[in-house]
Amino acid sequence: AQEAEWLAQSRGLSEEQRTANNAKVDQATALLKADKCHEASVLFDEVLDSHYLDLAARSGLGQCLAKQGKLAEAAREFTLVTTLPLADETWRMTK
Repeated sequence: AQEAEWLAQSRGLSEEQRTANNAKVDQATALLKADKCHEASVLFDEVLDSHYLDLAARSGLGQCLAKQGKLAEAAREFTLVTTLPLADETWRMTK
């Protein structure tokens, strides 16, 4: 049931929303590389609020959390990166 909500949210994004999210992920990634994890995590969270299945944002958030020493939270994000694609059958390697 939850997966259906995430898929609907993902599929409902306009091209403009996707472009804005991608720009935020790029900006957050640059902040992460500059060791500005707090600022980066705010942007990654903003993207995830509008697109729960954004794996780049989720991976970036996991990296921020790991750098901040929040290893259990980081592990949860990295686990989601590997398991969330199962929610969308088009991402699966086998059907």
